[in-house]
Amino acid sequence: MAIIDRNSAEDAKAVFEKLLPNQQTRVELMDFLIEAISYADFLNNQKWNLNLDKNGNFIRFNTGHEYCIQVRKDELLILCDRITLKPIVEKHNVPVMYRGNAGRETVHSESIDKVPDCLAKTKNSVGCLLPLSKIEKYLHFFKSGNKDFIKEAIKTCHMPQMKVAQWQNPG
Repeated sequence: MAIIDRNSAEDAKAVFEKLLPNQQTRVELMDFLIEAISYADFLNNQKWNLNLDKNGNFIRFNTGHEYCIQVRKDELLILCDRITLKPIVEKHNVPVMYRGNAGRETVHSESIDKVPDCLAKTKNSVGCLLPLSKIEKYLHFFKSGNKDFIKEAIKTCHMPQMKVAQWQNPG
C-alpha cells in the first residue's frame, strides 16, 4: 500500500480492510476498539489516539504514552493488566501467546507468569498475541484486562509526536 493520508477516512477504511480481510473478524475487532476508545475517551479525552502506519502495515490505539491495541496483517496485540486477565484466560483455556520485554529483549511465552511486564511505565502490563483467526471466538475475554490496562496507561505522558501520528475522524 502506498503512503496513506492519516486524515483520510477512506485511507483508514482501506488499511483496516487490508489488515482484516474477513468482514466478521473486522466487525468483532471494530466493536472491541470502539469500546476501548470510548472508555479511554471517558477517562481523558485528550490522552488517546488511533495511529495509522504511513505504509498501512498496522493500526495502533494509544493511551497516554502507551500502545494498547495493535492490529497487523496476521496478529492482534492487546495490552492487558495481567492480574485481571490471568484468572479469565485460565478459566476459559484461552489460547494466547504472551509478550513482555526485558530491556530491549522481547520475551514470548504461553505462560502469563513467564513474561516480564510488557511496558515499563505500566505495572502488571502483559502483551497478548491473538491470531486474527481466533478473534471471533476469544476476543471478548480480553475486555476487562484491556480496560484495566487503559486505566493505568492513560496516566502516562502523551508525547507530542504521538499527536502528529494519529488519525482523527473528520466527520
